[in-house]
Amino acid sequence: MLHFKKLNLCDIDLLRPFFTDSAVRVGRNCDCTAGGTFMWRDYFKTEYVILGGSLIFKVKYFGGVDAFTMPLCGGSCRDTLAAAAEYASSEGLPLAFCAVAEEDFPLLRDLFGELDCQTERAWSDYVYNACDLAALTGRRYSGQRNHINKFHKLYPNAVYEDVTDANRMEAAEFIRRCGTRSAEMSPLAREEAEKAGELAENCALYRAYGGLIRVDGAIAAAAYGEIVGETLFVHVEKADLSYEGVYPVIVQAFASKFTGERVRFINREEDDGVDGLRTVKLSYHPARLINKYLVRVKPKI
Repeated sequence: MLHFKKLNLCDIDLLRPFFTDSAVRVGRNCDCTAGGTFMWRDYFKTEYVILGGSLIFKVKYFGGVDAFTMPLCGGSCRDTLAAAAEYASSEGLPLAFCAVAEEDFPLLRDLFGELDCQTERAWSDYVYNACDLAALTGRRYSGQRNHINKFHKLYPNAVYEDVTDANRMEAAEFIRRCGTRSAEMSPLAREEAEKAGELAENCALYRAYGGLIRVDGAIAAAAYGEIVGETLFVHVEKADLSYEGVYPVIVQAFASKFTGERVRFINREEDDGVDGLRTVKLSYHPARLINKYLVRVKPKI
């Protein structure tokens, strides 16, 4: 029988080997990263267990659904999934899996039979060619270039700066200020704001890279991400909108910092169903949307 343990930030080093590129089953899904998992551990009430070299999480998914993640495998995925099914049966829970990629459907059907697969557009990851975001060339990016050019005319002293130990707490304070500006925030937005500050303050523990834009010494924007395989996952991106055009500036600057032989793709994660955010993310012309599914195993009659 599986025995799940509440996920805490202190577990990140123990579990980090499961998030390496060789272990991650779907390499460009943000839910298969350490940052994506630990940032949302409290919101989804995440618990974990390691079984035979495989890591599996149990969460309260959207709508309060009890669900398991697909295993991050160093062992047998089939054995771990079978153990999850046995656990669900013993607890009287319907068997469900969340953040499932379409590539996982055959395995789940082979093990469990008929599936009910549900997806929401708000859950889809936006994945871009890194060179596109770094260069922003061509007519389709003319709007972003116009905003960037105007920003540099308005703020000629603006500079890009890596987040280091010397400026880490200053940058974290900026992230926290940005996250608390709206008085009317959804629980999802409040949790994102809180954990964005946590990641910024503990970026070394998260093994996240950070970058910021300064204007006359003041921080105007900051971004944080982690690299898994060929993909940079941007977990945090905040800006002071009083600086006109600053968002496209941090998007391009952060992409330019990492684009090269190592990084070929940039995952800027979900839009959470926010119309304005969706419009902006589409305006950067993603190469691919990664759809993720809530999969319920239909009970056998």
